[in-house]
Amino acid sequence: MLSCGMFRILRELTQQETRADELWAPLRHEGAQASLHHHDLEGFTMFFRSPSRYRSALAHARAFSVASGKPATLLSAGCSVGPELYTLAFMAGKDQDWLKIVGLDISPQFLRLAAEGIYPRHLVGRFPERRKVLQRYGYNYFRVPDELRRTIRIMEPTSVMEMADLGLRCDVVYSGNVLYHLPISKKPSEQLAKVAGYAVVVDCILHEQTMTEAGFDLVENHRYEYAWLKRRAKTLGRDALKLV
Repeated sequence: MLSCGMFRILRELTQQETRADELWAPLRHEGAQASLHHHDLEGFTMFFRSPSRYRSALAHARAFSVASGKPATLLSAGCSVGPELYTLAFMAGKDQDWLKIVGLDISPQFLRLAAEGIYPRHLVGRFPERRKVLQRYGYNYFRVPDELRRTIRIMEPTSVMEMADLGLRCDVVYSGNVLYHLPISKKPSEQLAKVAGYAVVVDCILHEQTMTEAGFDLVENHRYEYAWLKRRAKTLGRDALKLV
C-alpha cells in the first residue's frame, strides 16, 4: 500500500511528465528539425558547452557595466532552447544587478522551450553543476529553478539581421556555433557587430575569411574550436577585456 504522501508525489511526477511531454511534442513530429526519438541534437545548445567563451562574454559585460555605471545587456544570439542562457546566468552568480541576459532565436518553439526551462534527460547530459542548475521534473525531465529562470529575458522571434535592420542594440553579443548555419552572402558577422555596442564574442568554426574582413580577431583556436572577438571600446584596459 502506498502512503498518501507517496501517492501525492507520484501523482505530481506524472502530471509534470505529461506537461513536459506536451511541451516537447512539436519537436517529435515527423520532419521536425530535431527528433527526440533518435536523440538527434541538431539545432540544440548544451549546458556548459563552452565555459571559456561564456566567461569571456561575462567578463566583457562586467567591464562595460563598471565603465558605464549601468547594467550591461548581454545578448545570446541563437539561444536555441535555452541551456546557453541558463549557463550564463548561473556563471554570472547571484548578484546580477550589473547584468541583463537576453535570449534571441528565430524559432518561436525554441524560445517557448527556453522560457519554460524544461529539458529531457538525454539532452541535459551530465555535468558537475547539474544539481545546482537543474531540478528533477517528472520521471525523464529536468527543470531550471524559478529563481534562475527569472534572471533571463526572452525576445520575440527574430534574427540578428532583423535586429540590425530595426536599429535594435545591446552591449555585448555572444553567439555560439550559429554563424555556420547562415549564408555568407548575408554577412552575419557584420550584422552581429552592428547589434553590439561594446563587444562581440563568437564561437564558430567556419567563416574565417568573413570574420577577419568584419574586423574580428581570432582569440582562441583549440581542437577545431574557434573563438572570435570584436571590441568597439579599446580604452578600458586589455586585462579586463581578454578571453579568460
